[in-house]
Amino acid sequence: MRLISQHIERKTGEGRAVLLPEEPEDLWHAYNLIRPNDLLRASAIRKVISESGSGSRSNERVHTTLTIRVTKLDFDPQAAQLHVSGRVAEENKHVKLGSFHTLDLELQRNFTLEKAEGWDSVALDTLKEAVNQDAKVQLWAVIMKEGLANICLVTDHQTILRQKIDLNEVLSSPAVTAKLSDTKFARETQLVDHFFTLIRKEDNRAWYGPRESEKAVEQGAVGKGGGVLLISNGLFRSQEIEVRKRWVKLVDEVKEQGGEVRVLSSMHESGRRLESLGGVAVICTWPIEDLDEGEVEEEEEVHENGDGDGEWHENGDSHGIEGRVEHEEDIDFL
Repeated sequence: MRLISQHIERKTGEGRAVLLPEEPEDLWHAYNLIRPNDLLRASAIRKVISESGSGSRSNERVHTTLTIRVTKLDFDPQAAQLHVSGRVAEENKHVKLGSFHTLDLELQRNFTLEKAEGWDSVALDTLKEAVNQDAKVQLWAVIMKEGLANICLVTDHQTILRQKIDLNEVLSSPAVTAKLSDTKFARETQLVDHFFTLIRKEDNRAWYGPRESEKAVEQGAVGKGGGVLLISNGLFRSQEIEVRKRWVKLVDEVKEQGGEVRVLSSMHESGRRLESLGGVAVICTWPIEDLDEGEVEEEEEVHENGDGDGEWHENGDSHGIEGRVEHEEDIDFL
């Protein structure tokens, strides 16, 4: 991704960046940069219907530049296509203010992005990574098993399927792991594997789920000396502003404590494994006991009050994926 220009106020986060996608990987970065309510400006082709004085109508397709307030994103990694939908935020002679339109971001075409709530630390880190020309590591991998050739392209952020493939066989292949030993992706895979190893040992250093992870950070247990926050990039694409701010705050707190933060791609197996645990997990620098004790006590209180079949189970806080894995067989499917 080439940074054409940027005018971002560091203190307030206000401003915009003009970017040029140059290869398919850049569209993945754009997908992670653009969030709901952001302002996106790009070229578009609009169908215009004109009516003559005699009442006859004619259709024509015109090239124009539109600015939309983002509501939805649709990314197809196989086709390298990113479709961004929203309502027109700046009126021109071809479109009305508030009308709905979908912008198709394409290679070799600039787009301008302005963050609705300003460029927070996570957005700035994502931008920095997107324009880093040294992070263009990629690898073709071919896995042979029982006469079936599985072919994929493994980049720093995605595993792109070119033919039928098993993502678990690719990622567990010693040859692929060795080739990727110096990449960001390999580091994330190692951390996720280490996390599940700690879970199996039950030494109370590995916790997952939003509440448990936040409690561990509040206690300063995810700082210097091996503390790690693993968080899915999908959490930063929430439609709720406060939800996105919640996770940005958690990331900033861990960085301030000197811990390591890894935002995992949902396109990689390590990211999908994390999403199955609620999208957030921590590796603590020391064992912590009973981080989920409050939820257990609350559940018991609910049952005592006769509301055991109410909102508690619906919210998934007692029997969902938040908390600790108690048995090794609970994670066999991962």
